Amino acid sequence: MYKFCFHNPYSTPETIAFYIHVGHIPTDHDLAKDEHLNPINVKIAELREALESVTAEQKYLKARDTRHRHSKLLPFSAFELS
Repeated sequence: MYKFCFHNPYSTPETIAFYIHVGHIPTDHDLAKDEHLNPINVKIAELREALESVTAEQKYLKARDTRHRHSKLLPFSAFELS
């Protein structure tokens, strides 16, 4: 078991976004011999894993984009108010 501890010494709330990938769920292909499986099922399992990887990357990029957009707006807003 793993434990994550975060500490914020500032009075303002902070948002932490992270994704943990520890491997893949065993599939029929992992548990059976290759000659017993239909090649189409093997390809479907590979595509599923690739799609999950792409989805995780998209979530990461969206969170990163949001974080960077927010950090760029703060100095600009302060400049506008002056």
